[in-house]
Amino acid sequence: MNGLYATMTVQNPYLDEASQPIRFWANKYKTKFNEDPTVFSVYGYNIIDIFAKAAQKAGTNLTTDSFIKVMDTMTIPPDMFGSAQGSYSPTKRLGSDAYVDFLRQQMEVALPVPSFPQYDQIGRVLQQAVVEVLSGDDTPEEAAERAAGALTR
Repeated sequence: MNGLYATMTVQNPYLDEASQPIRFWANKYKTKFNEDPTVFSVYGYNIIDIFAKAAQKAGTNLTTDSFIKVMDTMTIPPDMFGSAQGSYSPTKRLGSDAYVDFLRQQMEVALPVPSFPQYDQIGRVLQQAVVEVLSGDDTPEEAAERAAGALTR
């Protein structure tokens, strides 16, 4: 793998899944909605489950502020679908440290690799063209012509 291609944070809920709890959930979903569940079904289920728990903890006088206050102190345990534990605070809004750490690690090693040897030269020529237009020394057409000439030599 040369960089980050995709991520998935939950297991696909197949009807014949080896895990009995997931298989049970998937079959109940199929019975209720007359279609096979997908990872998006799981995301929706998890979102509503977390919302319901937070709303219940906020109490009968639910407001945006009381909901946020509860969410800022909640810890969501890992679930049967493979979601990592999540927690929130006034300064932490992404939930799972495991997922954020994974993405951060992938971004650190995913470096763009130019696919042609003149990459740096083209960048310098285009940057100079932009400077010439912004400074008023050239019109966009003149700068484009000069850049094209410099790159075809």
